[in-house]
Amino acid sequence: MNRELGEAPTDSTLSLGDIAAAVALDYLAFRLPELAWQETYRSLASWQQDVITRSSFQAINAFISKFIQSEYV
Repeated sequence: MNRELGEAPTDSTLSLGDIAAAVALDYLAFRLPELAWQETYRSLASWQQDVITRSSFQAINAFISKFIQSEYV
């Protein structure tokens, strides 16, 4: 995926595969920071950062955070 991204601009729409990949990469960065995959795969890291900063991702993240807090508080 890193190789395919190259310098091409990101598309304005996301597939289910794009969403799954972005979430999996975010999980890796959170749980296994020692992998430092962002340093090795810079294009992929840039793409992932673009995806997770989208307003749609931010909105669902806020929703999930509230849900988790209400379940475990």
